[in-house]
Amino acid sequence: MTPLNDIPRVSLDIRYNNRGLFPHVGIHRRNGLFRQESSYSHFWFFGVMGTVAAIVLLLPWETASAFGELKLKYLIAGGCVFGGLFGLLPYFIRNAFGQLITIDPEAKTLRILSGQFSGLISWNDIIGLQICCQENDGGFQLNLVWMGEGGTVRRHCLLKHWRRAFVVRLGSQYEALFGFPFSRHCH
Repeated sequence: MTPLNDIPRVSLDIRYNNRGLFPHVGIHRRNGLFRQESSYSHFWFFGVMGTVAAIVLLLPWETASAFGELKLKYLIAGGCVFGGLFGLLPYFIRNAFGQLITIDPEAKTLRILSGQFSGLISWNDIIGLQICCQENDGGFQLNLVWMGEGGTVRRHCLLKHWRRAFVVRLGSQYEALFGFPFSRHCH
């Protein structure tokens, strides 16, 4: 099998770059299977914004707004709830329309359903995970590398983000949970 260090480190041609202050994907376990899907950080953000809205409503603050009888604290609380809902929306959109990655540790398979690639990969064919640097926009990619049909090396992007820490964290989860070799070096 080809060593992970011998795989080309040129980034895949992906025309988007995820941004944000929170990780937007994670690995979650359900019914004995693991899924790479939207992070629960979206729910945490919604909870924090809802809590801030409740605290603002409980303040003894009676300042009027520019909208007549409506108090300023109601506008601020409404803005917090709206912001929380806006932060929660990507969770559902990404799970409905984004790539779906299911890992079955018992069968030792990884299934990818995506617009770029769909297929079932045996763990025996997986070479490992690599980080590639995006030179054009400064982002980072976490790529799954495996031996395809006919002995060709195949790669698929599991995550692309401008924050390296999120990419490394996801790769470390794959390494810890499934033992996939993970090259953290970006050339």
